[in-house]
Order: sequence, then C-alpha cells, then structure tokens
Amino acid sequence: MPRTRLYLDFDDVINADYPETVWGRRATAVVVRTGFRAGAYRIVWAPQLIDELAQVIADYNLEPVWLSTWNYDDQILSAVDLFDDRLTGLRIPEYTGLRKREGFVGAGYWKASVIAADLDTSPTPFIWAEDTEIRLHGDAVRTKAAGIPHLFVEPNPYVGLTPADMAGIRRFLDSL
Repeated sequence: MPRTRLYLDFDDVINADYPETVWGRRATAVVVRTGFRAGAYRIVWAPQLIDELAQVIADYNLEPVWLSTWNYDDQILSAVDLFDDRLTGLRIPEYTGLRKREGFVGAGYWKASVIAADLDTSPTPFIWAEDTEIRLHGDAVRTKAAGIPHLFVEPNPYVGLTPADMAGIRRFLDSL
C-alpha cells in the first residue's frame, strides 16, 4: 500500500515572518547563502513546528515531498540542514520553472503537475500545505484526485502552519 503523501511548500508554510505568534515561543531566524534570490535569504521558523511535522510524519508513516521554488538547484537542502535532521526522508522533485504544460498554467503549475503525476503513478491520499498555489491550481488537483481522500491546508503566510493546522492534518489522517 502506498504511503500517504504530505506535500509541503516552504516559504510562508514553514518559513514565515511571525510563527512565534501561534507557537508561543521564540522563532529561529538565520540567513542562508543560496544561488537563488540574490545569494542570501532570511529564514524564520518555529522549532515546535518542525518537531510536530517530524512527529506527524513518523506517527503516520507519511511520504514528505517538498514542493517549493527552493527546489531550484537543490537550495531547499540548505534550509533543511538547519532543522538538524529532524525532517528526514524528504523527496525533492525537480523544480521545472515557469513553462506551461499539461493544462496547469502559471508560476506554480509545476507543483500541481508533480501531484498529478504522483496520482497517475500511485493514487494515494495526500495533504497539500501551500499558501498560494491551491487558490490557483487547487481545482485542477481536486479534479485529478476525484475519489482519493485529500486535504488542502492554506496557512496564513505571516505565521505559516499553526497548531490548529497540524491538528486538522492529524484529524484527516485519523479518518483514513
């Protein structure tokens, strides 16, 4: 039986400006050097969120998949390294940029295309945590996923995933 997938965006889902407002503790902030976005980028996250994600992944044997522009040139790895190996087993699909294909048009079409290709290969329940692309491409993914249990989580971009979002993810997984 294929594992349930957890598709995660990075910016405004994990990396958010004010995660401490919902997680109740001080956030961690660092500047990472990248080959993307002018060579440096500030990352802010709640360590408690990383712990909770790691626990949910382990508790439900999820297949975590990064769907982020940080996938470009493997830049996501410079961010993931900051989490001290708490998020492991991540699949990092190739970032395919802004080309148009397969009926998904726009900057985030490639994320929807990854989900669609996964559903073609192995139709399994999934969760998509994404702050912007669900509004643009969610209908196409919903159509592709007809009959397959799925959950879309659209966090507030200022705080990222919240404890309430994580509780909703657990409720969804418990319902499977």
